[in-house]
Amino acid sequence: MVRAVETNMAMIRYVASRLGELRERMVFLGGAATALLITDTATPDVRVTTDVDVIAEIGSKVEYCQTYSPK
Repeated sequence: MVRAVETNMAMIRYVASRLGELRERMVFLGGAATALLITDTATPDVRVTTDVDVIAEIGSKVEYCQTYSPK
């Protein structure tokens, strides 16, 4: 049986690969990233999530267009 953490990590890896170089500017957070923060092996397994949340800092609309617009 596949553990939830393995499923969530697979989703994070997939999203990171699709983001390409932009992933260097993103922070993964939310349910999919929860298992990355847990170090106690006695903690129960995390739940499987159906999405991957990311956030990026954007200082201005100009910066957004220069950084995140399709090339």
